[in-house]
Amino acid sequence: MRTTLREGEEVNYQILRHWIIMVKPFIIFAISIFAFIWMMLSETRFAHNFFFMSLCLMVFCGLLFWYSIAERNVDIWVVTNQRVIDETGLFNQKVKVSPLDKINNVECNQDIIGRMLGYGTVEIQTAAEQGATINQYVSKPKELRNAIDNMQERLRQSQYAGKRQDGKSHSLLHNEIECPYCAEIVKEKASICKHCHSRLGPQSVNPEVDSVAPPSTKQNSEKGEPAPPGASSLIDPRDWMG
Repeated sequence: MRTTLREGEEVNYQILRHWIIMVKPFIIFAISIFAFIWMMLSETRFAHNFFFMSLCLMVFCGLLFWYSIAERNVDIWVVTNQRVIDETGLFNQKVKVSPLDKINNVECNQDIIGRMLGYGTVEIQTAAEQGATINQYVSKPKELRNAIDNMQERLRQSQYAGKRQDGKSHSLLHNEIECPYCAEIVKEKASICKHCHSRLGPQSVNPEVDSVAPPSTKQNSEKGEPAPPGASSLIDPRDWMG
């Protein structure tokens, strides 16, 4: 890999383009070899006239095959704990970077031959400016997709852990608590969690509810009977005004 890693960045997975891309230049190179051998062994006038041309063609096809091998060795995908790096180009290097937190979806497509030989197309959809990135003839495309999903999950867990740690220190200063259902930070006096909408225990007294006694409480007080449990113990002003 020719891309310089950032501070704290680690390589988790690396894959090359599939060897299927070298089949075509290899066939062309093999045909040029057979043509040169036939020209060299044949005693016809045609073979003598085109012998030098067949030699040049074989050398050219050999260089083309060598170039395909060298280009495949630098055409890689790298998954780190921060981003996905796509490097291409032997002489003119081209690098595409997709941050893990910007990747929305990863799709893997394989036809029948691709499933048999182990290659496919991987489409990485991001929220960045470059949009979707389509990578063809990827070796083991499912493993590449799983590597990206795993690193995204690890990144979310690390961010969530940092958020919880910051939230706990924040709650000590602002009188907040942790929701017992979703573990998010809420106000201590909240009755419903704003994150999971779960009903919390009674954290405070509601003055509007407790300011009015229920009818059963008033009737029991007139009869001299004790108020039921949980009823308000407010005194009726008319009892001592008249």
